[in-house]
Parts: sequence; structure tokens; C-alpha cells
Amino acid sequence: MRVILLEVSHWHVPLYLDALASEGVEVAAVSDRDGVLADRVARRFGARTYASWRDLLADERADFAFAFARHCEMAAIGEALIARKIPFVLEKPCGLSGSEVRKMSRQAKACNLFVAVPLVQQFGPLAELLKEAGEHAGPCHAWFRFVAGVPSRYPAAGCAWMLDPDQSGGGCFINLSSHFLYLALRLLPRVTRISARMSNAVYRERVEDYALVTLEGSDGSTAVIETGYLFPSGTGRPREVYYSLFGRNGCHVWWGERAGKAAHGQPWTEANVNLDSDPLYARFVGETLAAFRSGGTPPVGLDSMVPVMDVIEAAYASARTGQPVGVNIEGTGARGA
Repeated sequence: MRVILLEVSHWHVPLYLDALASEGVEVAAVSDRDGVLADRVARRFGARTYASWRDLLADERADFAFAFARHCEMAAIGEALIARKIPFVLEKPCGLSGSEVRKMSRQAKACNLFVAVPLVQQFGPLAELLKEAGEHAGPCHAWFRFVAGVPSRYPAAGCAWMLDPDQSGGGCFINLSSHFLYLALRLLPRVTRISARMSNAVYRERVEDYALVTLEGSDGSTAVIETGYLFPSGTGRPREVYYSLFGRNGCHVWWGERAGKAAHGQPWTEANVNLDSDPLYARFVGETLAAFRSGGTPPVGLDSMVPVMDVIEAAYASARTGQPVGVNIEGTGARGA
């Protein structure tokens, strides 16, 4: 299988490389405007290097692509791959707006093209939330808190564009929330209102370093997504996380390296758990390529990102105005009486 890697200066790329090597694919070509970094990745695989992803697509034949890139380029890259009928993985958030992602999704469906998105939390402990979505009776209340490292880590990783809202679309919310919005939309039947507060008060960058967003469901459910670029550097710990789900059947709570759960009339139980999302990317690569090789469907397809991006857009609109935004975004959660 001939694979191409597009715009590899994205900070997630190192999470993919070992998995690609172990999958036995031929990485034929690599692109990035940062020639030094592109050469470094290309040398690992004996691949050719291109400064432009457009030149790479014009010159190379590929069976599959992994596309990263600046958020403002993602839709253009996706549409170019669809036009060439090259199956691909596209990093989150897949574009700057719901309309961009919706257009790509329609194009991919029209030609029955395999397109996957690395919403990797479904491969980790939070997959229990997805199981719970099919089991809980009635409304639920979920909270997803994910506070990552400080904004300066992006320029240090060669991704200074992440702090430019014209190129990134925003800060910690558009960057970090997709995983948890995907889960929230599996829990809520329909989102009817979104309220958001965002701030850049701590680091004074042009993008927000803190966001608190509430999704209200048609059945009375809520999901809160809290993200930040606030966790101190040099601590030996990359981030702070807290996730919870409460409903009629009981609750599940994840924090630090622990998980707890309880049901009515049953004792509270706890266990150790690894909530580090980085290793999940290797599993995503393996399961995605296995699905493609077998003629199956992606673990998470591009169509799943459409409602996620609709929520992201509404959240930024709410943050700008200071007012809730009415929406009609379908989820797949239980309808409970």
C-alpha cells in the first residue's frame, strides 16, 4: 500500500509514525513547507519530499493519504484528495466551519470514498460512555474537562500558526473539543441550545486559552465541555482531565489516573485507568488501515465531524455575543421518557 503524508509539521504527526512503520505500508512521499522537518520524516521511510502538497498530489500515485495541515488548509486538501479519489485520514477539525466539512462529507459520500477522522477517545476508557449512551434510561448530565499545556508549546513545536485565529479558527476550543463533542453527541438526542464563555486572560494570545461550553439537549440532558491551554509546563504531567456522566442508572467518573462508578444500591468502586490519549493514535492507525484493507467503513467517518463543527461554530458565536445560541443539531443519544 503506497501512503502519502501531507503537511507533517503538525504536532500530532509523531503519534502516527511508529504505527505506520509497524503496519508495513510504503510511505512514498511527504510534504511540508518546513523542508527540514519534512526531510526528517521522509528519511525515516525512504520517501520523497515536497515543499507543496499540491505538487506532491500532482506527481505521486497513492493508495491512501494521511493529511494534517493548518486548519485553514484542511478543507482544500480534503477536497483535492476526494477529487483524485484517494482514501484518506484528515486530522481534526477538518476545516474552519461546518459548511466546509459538510461540503467535503457530501463529496466523499457521492463517490463512496473512505475518509476517517482521528476521534481517538472511542478507543480508550471513555468508550464506556458510548456504551452507556445505549443503556442509560432518560436524561443524563456529562462533563468533559481537558486542560492541556500552555500556548507557547505550539511555536516550540513549529506550529506558531495555532495562535493565529485566521489560520487556526480559534484556540483551545476548536483544537481540543472535537473528541468530547463527538461523545456528547452520542449521549444527547438533540442539541437545542449552546452557551459559551471563552477567555484569553491568562496568556493574552489572540486565541482563547480557556473555554467553557454547555450543550442543552431536547430531553433535559446537558453536556459541558471545558478546555484550556493552562496546564503548567515542566511538571512531568502533560494535562489535567476530568470526565463524568450522571443519569438514572448511576454515574461514571474519571479523574487523573483513576476511574469510579456507582449504581443505586451498589457500593462505589474505583480502579486505576490510563487516560493518556496519545497512545490511542497508534490504535486508530491500525484499526483504520485494517478497516480500509477489508473493504469496511472508517472507525469514525468524516460525516461525524459535521455536527461537531456545527457545535463549535455555535459556541464561538455564543462567546462573541455573550448570549446562548439556539440550534437544532441531532445527536444519537437515548430519547428517554
